[in-house]
This record gives sequence, structure tokens and C-alpha cells, in this order.
Amino acid sequence: MSVFQFLVLRVAKGLDAVGGLFYRLSSVFHGFLPALLSPTQLQGLMREHYVHLYTEAFVAEVLYDQQDGLHRWEKEVLDRNRMNSGRILVLGSGWGREAIAIAQRGVSVVGVEANAIAVRCAHREAQAIGAPAMFLQADLLKLPTDREWFDCVLLSQEMYSAIAGKSQRQTWLANLRCVLRPNGTVILSFLPERPQVSRKRSAFRRVNMMLARLPGANLAYQPGDDCCGGHFLHWFQDEAEVRSELVGAGARIHELNWARGFAMLTYS
Repeated sequence: MSVFQFLVLRVAKGLDAVGGLFYRLSSVFHGFLPALLSPTQLQGLMREHYVHLYTEAFVAEVLYDQQDGLHRWEKEVLDRNRMNSGRILVLGSGWGREAIAIAQRGVSVVGVEANAIAVRCAHREAQAIGAPAMFLQADLLKLPTDREWFDCVLLSQEMYSAIAGKSQRQTWLANLRCVLRPNGTVILSFLPERPQVSRKRSAFRRVNMMLARLPGANLAYQPGDDCCGGHFLHWFQDEAEVRSELVGAGARIHELNWARGFAMLTYS
């Protein structure tokens, strides 16, 4: 190896080490945000995350590499409840994975996504294959104004856990009944805490419990609130917690699968 090659190699490895250090520091500081920022501020970070997540190149690569359609649990729930017609609202629709696959079953689908590029790409993909799906750019917390228009609302990809704050999640869930027809259903997925929690996450939670008591901190902080790279997530601690939260929002639970992290709901 020449001197020049050796120097280039050492610089590359040095930059990798520095980059790794800054990434770890970033992760540490992001980990404290759920205890310090309000649910509204955390939701603002989420919007920024998704607005910048999708680029034309990223979506093109995803469409090329991940032609998976529905996840297994999604397909099972739709099949079990014979959802092959009617209107479904898909919130947080991204590049259209769920929405387009559901539309191909003969369902009329409206997808809502914050990222304009993802909306444009999903619309283009749906048109190319003739799927009856349309896509709108909007925050998933800002529901369409049409009342009692949908037979079902789907929130997949653990996106229920991406809504910051128990109160905000329950208010959003209670408001869903306004866009559902009588006897309409909600299918949502959430993050169930796994039996083994890493020492790092456990340490963050202990520190965050103390930080949340500081003046001006997030009084709505809960164990299980997490933030990585600007992406908020709430890990539900046990099945009793998620059941209590859903019922407290006025929902009637028809199916709840803790291990797979999804629930099917209606309203009284």
C-alpha cells in the first residue's frame, strides 16, 4: 500500500468514527425530546420528518424493491371482514402501498399523506395500473370534511403510535367517527412493547421521567414515549394500556391482537 493510499484510508476511517460519534450524540439528544417538548411540538417534528422523507428517487427505489402490497395481517383482516367494496380512507398513505393494494380489490380508496412527492408518485402509480385510488396532501390529524363518507379508516405502519400524547391520540380517534358511515370500522396498528427492553431505552425512560417534572417540560410524557431522528413513537407498555386508551376514546374493540400490534374498532 502506498503512502497516499494509506492516508486516504486513515482519513476515511477517521471520518467514519467522527460521523458515528455525532450520530450517537444526536440519538441521545433526540431521546430526551419526548420529555421536554409538548405533544404539539413533537407532532410538528413528525410533519417535518415526513415532508423531507420522500424524494422522487427514494419513492422510485421503494416501488421497485418493495412490491409487497398488503402486509399479512392487513390482508387477513380485510379478507375476514369481506372488505372488497365501499370506500376506505387510508391515513399516512405514503407512496401508496396499502391504498393501491386495497383499491385493486375493488374498493374506492382515498389516501392522505403529508409529503407532496409521495402523493404525486402514489397518484401516478395508481393511474398506471388503473386502481381506483386518489391521494390528497394533508396532515393525517386533519381529517377530511366529508361527514359519514367512508366505510372504513385504515391507519397502518404503527402510525397510531406516531401521534404524540395520549390526549391527542384519543381526541383524534374520537373524531374519526365523523367521517365514518354508521357501523363503519377503524383498523389501526400500534407499537407493542417487546418483553426485552434495551438498557439504553430503560435509561432514557428513567431520565425522561425526571426531565418531565421540570418547569415547562412535557406534562403529558408517558413511559414508552420515544423519539429517533425527529420521529416520535409511543411504545404501549402492555395490552391493558392500549385497551384502556381505545375504550377511553369511545371506541368499541372488535379485535385486538397485541402480539401483531393491530386493532379493529367501531363506535357505540
